Amino acid sequence: MLARLDEGALAQQRFVSDASHELRSPLSTITTALELAHRRPDLLDDALIEDALLPEARRMRQLIEDLLILARSDESELEKFGIVVDVDLDDILFAEQKRIDGISAVTVAAAVAPVRVSGDPRALTRMVRNLVDNAVRHAETLVYLECSEAGNEAHIVIEDDGPGIPAAERERIFGRFVRLDQPRSRQGGGSGLGLAIASEIVVAHHGTITVDESAGGGSRFEVTIPLPND
Repeated sequence: MLARLDEGALAQQRFVSDASHELRSPLSTITTALELAHRRPDLLDDALIEDALLPEARRMRQLIEDLLILARSDESELEKFGIVVDVDLDDILFAEQKRIDGISAVTVAAAVAPVRVSGDPRALTRMVRNLVDNAVRHAETLVYLECSEAGNEAHIVIEDDGPGIPAAERERIFGRFVRLDQPRSRQGGGSGLGLAIASEIVVAHHGTITVDESAGGGSRFEVTIPLPND
């Protein structure tokens, strides 16, 4: 028991340290820009606001929201995410397909069948969006979305045709603040929490999440969630 308590305390210390490090970067950028503008008010123009202040403020807000989600998931199970209702996963995937079509040059293909589960709609939407955003970030030309039923489970598949994930890293990527390509992830605005949050949400819904290689050599994420009992 003492060993488990020590391990939990060390994990919490690492988490706080990592969170502090991630928050320090955008806060430092904002502080530097404001100090510069205070000394030289003429430099506080639209370019400084749009290129430095707003992006870093948004990054910090997103990081704080991610940290709050993880804090709630640490407290207990699904009830901490919100209400539990019937959720149409196909509607969520269709909405993501439409969203990506409107903001990215990446082609989105989909094979989506009607699937309904019980859960928190906001959390499940966040889980799918995190996986889709990750796929779009790494895709060369194509992202593939799939939703179906098999047995007593709902299946969600999200694939990309990017560089893929080495087999040795496929479990580690669901850890908090893990980036396999740190410079690229930071440039793209990733906090290293998206896949961790997706994993936490899936577990809270008593499901599983795995990653493998897609047919095109990219990444294939598969989520299973139990169907509601009739």
